[in-house]
Amino acid sequence: MKKKVLIAFAIIAVLGFILGIFFKISGIDGNGIILGIAILFLIVSIFLKYKKDI
Repeated sequence: MKKKVLIAFAIIAVLGFILGIFFKISGIDGNGIILGIAILFLIVSIFLKYKKDI
C-alpha cells in the first residue's frame, strides 16, 4: 500500500514537472511547474476518491 502511494507521488511529481515545462514554454504562467503539479494532484485526488482500492 505505502509503496503504491510512493510510486503514485513520484509519477505525479514527474508528470507535474513535465506539464510545468510545457506551461513555461507556452508562457501560460511563471509558476508553471507548481501549477502542473497542482493540477495533477487534483486529478489524482479525485481519482483516488472514486477508486479506493488503489
